[in-house]
Amino acid sequence: MATVTLFPDKPQETQTVTYDYSFNSRYDYHRARLSLDSQGNYEVRVDGVENSTYEASAKRSPNYKTGMSYLANQMLTAISTNDAAYRDIYKNTVHLAIGSYKELEMADTAKKSDADIEAEADNKVKKADLASIVLKKFNKATFSGKAPSKGEVEASLREEADHKFFSVWKNRSAEKNQFVDENEEAVLKDRQEKYKELKSYFDKIQDTLGATTNAAYLKEYNEKRKNAVDDYNNRRKAFIDDLKNRRDVAVGYLTGPKDYVDDGIKDLKNKSHLPLKVKLTTKYVQKESLLNVEATIPSVIPVPEIKASVLSSGRISIKSKLQREKNQDIVLCQLGIAYYLCGFLFNISANIKTIRFSLLASDNGDGYYWVQFPRDQFFTLDFSSIDPLLTLDHYPHVIKYGKISLELINASDFKAKINDALLIAGQASSSNQTVLSLTDAAHILDAMPNAVDLKKAVDDAKTKGQSVVVADKKYENILKEL
Repeated sequence: MATVTLFPDKPQETQTVTYDYSFNSRYDYHRARLSLDSQGNYEVRVDGVENSTYEASAKRSPNYKTGMSYLANQMLTAISTNDAAYRDIYKNTVHLAIGSYKELEMADTAKKSDADIEAEADNKVKKADLASIVLKKFNKATFSGKAPSKGEVEASLREEADHKFFSVWKNRSAEKNQFVDENEEAVLKDRQEKYKELKSYFDKIQDTLGATTNAAYLKEYNEKRKNAVDDYNNRRKAFIDDLKNRRDVAVGYLTGPKDYVDDGIKDLKNKSHLPLKVKLTTKYVQKESLLNVEATIPSVIPVPEIKASVLSSGRISIKSKLQREKNQDIVLCQLGIAYYLCGFLFNISANIKTIRFSLLASDNGDGYYWVQFPRDQFFTLDFSSIDPLLTLDHYPHVIKYGKISLELINASDFKAKINDALLIAGQASSSNQTVLSLTDAAHILDAMPNAVDLKKAVDDAKTKGQSVVVADKKYENILKEL
């Protein structure tokens, strides 16, 4: 059993509406604001001043009549919207959210095993593009120094000897040659060793820089590959989780486990929009695809007290509703609750094939009406144009309609009449018979007054206080032809 209380939307108050326009008087240019309140009273303020001396001029402006008509239609819309919140509840009934084609798709989804989902993920989730991730490598620089040669050393020593043994008075070539010969080998060896040392130092720096850079490149390479693989795994997991969730939803929707249906009923408080508080108590029988619903509403339904119309002059006329009109609004509200809520309830699960709906006045079980809706027939209704009372006649139901309102049936009689209606419906479904409303049966008798068996069935039903008649199935086809 699930219980949920649906709280009403905050009532929309009918606010004063305004229309701004401009006009010219003999001496100046003015701004006027025309307002209309929910009692139908118009007021004009010129340049923000009440009872302005220019009020007559403002009313002579063509914009004044335009404003009156505009505000009248605005107020009419507001009042009609408030009315519709009570009168037209049944027109907001949601249709079947999952069509047959969608249910077939859901049936396919429900059949998928974990292995099927894994295989679908492997086929549809884009793989990680590891081939595009390239490991960069450090390119060592080449040592730009030049190895010393014997000729360069000799030239350098001769230049040094020229300075060292310079003389204006005599030629000292022998001393210069001797200097070169004595130092050439040692200088060459020294320069070669320094060259090798410098080159070795340069190479070590390059090796160290290369090792550090290549390590960074390798880290970056590994991170990119890991990120690519992680991204793929995450996308694959998300794909699998989504499919498994859709499978669970499909299984839940198609088979209607108790917890799944109870959760859907409790979620109605986030989906439904009603003008009054409704307490729902439900009992779900999964094996029978049956949902029993009891909706308890307040004893007083605060339907709007006023009605409006736009006169030929463009002004609005706002009057208090007659008691008869308020009662009619209350009846439409009471009847509309069944259609509106059953639309949501049927949409919770395809396994809900039948809803038995009771509208109660209080927790003691006194009821306004009971109706049994079959899923397939319910969703053939055009909720925008049905007559909610006459439509009820086409289904097993219990209702007592007085002159101007639904009459309360005390709890014990209410249960007894529901049992009778269920018994009659059960009889009709187990033989070559059909269930007709008393209205439909009377319509057939008007055309076929000699249908003795049907007349007897009607008399028996009236004697027992039943709202429906069990008759031969042939009358169902006859009714279609009338």
